[in-house]
Amino acid sequence: MNNKYLLSKRNFFEKNGYVIYKNILSKKNTSYYLRDLKKFALNKNEGKNLFLQGYHGLSKWKKIKQIRKNPKIKKIATSLLGTNIKNFGSELFAKKGSGTMPVPLHQDDAYWCSNGGRGLTLWLALTSVSKKNGGIFYLQGSHKKGLMPHQMAKTKKFSQTIKKSININKYKKISPVLNKGDCVVHGGLTAHGSKKNISNKPRIAITFRFIDKNLTFNKSRLKKYKKQLKKHRQITEAT
Repeated sequence: MNNKYLLSKRNFFEKNGYVIYKNILSKKNTSYYLRDLKKFALNKNEGKNLFLQGYHGLSKWKKIKQIRKNPKIKKIATSLLGTNIKNFGSELFAKKGSGTMPVPLHQDDAYWCSNGGRGLTLWLALTSVSKKNGGIFYLQGSHKKGLMPHQMAKTKKFSQTIKKSININKYKKISPVLNKGDCVVHGGLTAHGSKKNISNKPRIAITFRFIDKNLTFNKSRLKKYKKQLKKHRQITEAT
């Protein structure tokens, strides 16, 4: 990854709100990490269900730190955010097969509640990803709109979605096709989601989040969000 390549990717990211990087991990290494992640899942209370949607406790998986130290990942994060960055967590997002839920359209910063949205998510594919098996999609250029109004989502495990009153038709919907070991990066203000997996092929990805070390958070927004989240869980668990 030379400077010219990284600059072209950053320019694309700043214009579109997302950018794709190929071959972050070799196919061999990707298969190795996926096997180890499955072993980790079987040792958790969630068991195989861990791969049915999402898991936010990925920091407990020993290999996650090893992957985060990959020099390509560090170069990507610093080229997009600058060198003054810090770890903001990791997650697993999976759709094992048909019947898994879609992810409603949202912006990550609606959950983060930061001031300025100076953060990004690096979404690393551990399997091949396409529109058919529930791959992530983006509203191209939506990050330039800023934080859009959100409302409680009806989908279980997802607290908020962009309000239906927002006109999203003016944005082009992009569904990146990724091979295992590729990644796509999006900013905290880039609107995105995913459809159901309608294939018999799993779609498994892990994420690495980074934020600017000087990024601050809106305490009142965060308090309000946590209150909504608690209410949402009570409603969805009851239905």
